[in-house]
This record gives sequence, structure tokens and C-alpha cells, in this order.
Amino acid sequence: MCEHVLGERFCCRHHDECRESATWRGGVSFYAGQLSYVGRYYDIEVDGRPFRVLVVPMETGRAREHVTIAQRGTRVTDRIGQPFWRRNPHMRGTALALRLAFGLGVGADPAGERLPGSGVHVFEAFAMANLLLCSAVKTGTTTSRHTALMRRNCSKHLEATIRVLEPTLVISQGVRLVKPLSGLFTTVEEHSPVVRTVALQGREFLWVLLHHPSGWSDSNWSRPDAPYLVETVRPAIGLARKLALRHG
Repeated sequence: MCEHVLGERFCCRHHDECRESATWRGGVSFYAGQLSYVGRYYDIEVDGRPFRVLVVPMETGRAREHVTIAQRGTRVTDRIGQPFWRRNPHMRGTALALRLAFGLGVGADPAGERLPGSGVHVFEAFAMANLLLCSAVKTGTTTSRHTALMRRNCSKHLEATIRVLEPTLVISQGVRLVKPLSGLFTTVEEHSPVVRTVALQGREFLWVLLHHPSGWSDSNWSRPDAPYLVETVRPAIGLARKLALRHG
């Protein structure tokens, strides 16, 4: 990231063309350099098997530029002491997904967000890497105005990130991620409509393809009793966890 995106300065070689592709129409604000998060306990094992969980949303959509990995980490870990219902829908859904990934079940209770026997919070035990490391939004809102060129260019950074992090389980958040990630991954086996074993440069891992937690009505899964969570998210992550640990 320091060499190719943001170190002492923002240095992504795609910046100018990405910004132009998004802002030429007017009414669009572009925020460059919003880096990823890696929890300090990301590289964990379950019963001696690697179990590294990577969550992939599309973009932050926030009006902040040049956000370092350390700064992104502070924003995520600040949510640990925050009551479940005071978090935004995205982080509520992420907490529920992580509880399922680590076999903790769903709920809004603080104790249920900690790994048994260690006290480590689920937000400390995963990584989050947006497909887009810059955000393009309708000015004055968080409504995305990103472009296909941005997705194509930034997928190269995500590919490098995945090679470094070597996840066991990838959980994508948003239907618009399916096409760019399908172009990045090679499908090895499709276990269900939303669970696949995929490979990147020969290394296999599980991929769960979900809607964004703050999606509209029937696709929203930011609460423990949401139908999409009960009917789709819970069985999908449960299956992926089982397969990841079996093959880990």
C-alpha cells in the first residue's frame, strides 16, 4: 500500500483517470486514498487450521482522503465498545457476519462478539478491504457514483491485498461486487448460489457472495432477525465455515 497507493503521499498511478471518469459529469465528489483494515488477530487458527476472514465491501463513501491503515483501524476498533444498535447498519451487519464466521451465532449482546477463551473481539480478528480505495459520490451525499474504470483499476490493488493476506474465507458485501470479483477469482466449485470455492493464482479459499447489510428492504441484514440474514446469510456463512475448516 505504501509503495503503490498511500505512503508519505498518495501515489496511485490510476488516480487521474479514475477521478476524471467519475467527475466529468459534474455533481460528483471524489475522495482519494481510503485504505484497508487488518485486525491485530487476523492471522488466527481454529483447531490448528488457518481461518482468516476477509470482508470486501465496495467503498467507504466517506468524505475523507488519505486515510491510512492505522487510521482505518482506529475507526473499526472504536466500534468495539459501541452498543450494537448504535453502530451504523454496515457495521451491525459486519458484526453479525463475523459472529457466524467464528461460530458464535447471531445476536446483539456484547459478550457474543468475543471469541471464547480469549476475549478477543470479532472486530480485532478479521480484515476489511474495499474493492475501491477511492470513493466517488454524489456531492453532499454518500450515494455512490463510482465507475467501471475505477472498479477495473482498483481490482489490481485488491488482488495484491489478497495475495498478501491469504484469506481462508472472503465475504463480499454488495451485488455489484460479483462481476469484478468473478473476473479476479477462478471458480473451482460452486456449492450454492452464494457460496463458492475459488482460487487466486492457484491458492484456494471460500467466497460468500452477499448483498450489502444496509441494502433495501428484503435484502437488508443489519439486525439479527432480518429475513435475509436468517434465510441466506446464516446458512451461507455456516456452510463456508464448515468447508474452510475441512479443507484448511
